[in-house]
Amino acid sequence: QHVENMLQLGAGEASFLRRTLHTLSGYSKLLAIARNVRSALMYKTASSSKSDDWEKARQFAAAHADYCQVFESDKLKTIFTSEYRLSALDLNDVRIAEGHQIALRAIKRMNESATSGNIQYIVALIPTKELVFREVWHNPAASYRTLIGNEERMWQATKKYLDQNNIKYVDTLPALRAQLQRGIQPYPVSHDGHPGEYGHAAIAESVAEYLKMPEKK
Repeated sequence: QHVENMLQLGAGEASFLRRTLHTLSGYSKLLAIARNVRSALMYKTASSSKSDDWEKARQFAAAHADYCQVFESDKLKTIFTSEYRLSALDLNDVRIAEGHQIALRAIKRMNESATSGNIQYIVALIPTKELVFREVWHNPAASYRTLIGNEERMWQATKKYLDQNNIKYVDTLPALRAQLQRGIQPYPVSHDGHPGEYGHAAIAESVAEYLKMPEKK
């Protein structure tokens, strides 16, 4: 609600608020997250129905250069938001690290509850857009490299925990990356990190293929 209220400020007040948040965000993770969420809401408010318009996406990235990175190759293009993703994946932050452990323990309890009722429980591991594109961006920004390092550590720890507790899972990363290799883009060209039509298809196919494997049933 506070973020929505900020969008109603006059130009002068909004400018002052942006400068204040930019200064204070260096001292507070929470303020940094609020600033990123506010930027996303502003974009959604101003955008038209053509959410995948590349020129509009580039304009947004240029207006938020400290928040976005532009990626463009012969067949692929999108906007990365590494700083935003890192605000929830920085394992050096004790709050993030503890949140990850809490999530793993919750998954274990859900698995125990499901299996006790003779219900098959499978965890679908869905990476960030940035991790999917890692192998095709050869000169990434520093914040992007930091994000990828943290996310890879997180997935390594997650898989180890799931294996140790005999919890079934399917990793959708290979299928999403395979699309990139075929020149198919599984995500919007905008800064939106959610999978697009082809991305959802790749995730669904990964789960379907996993369920077809006799030893997984």
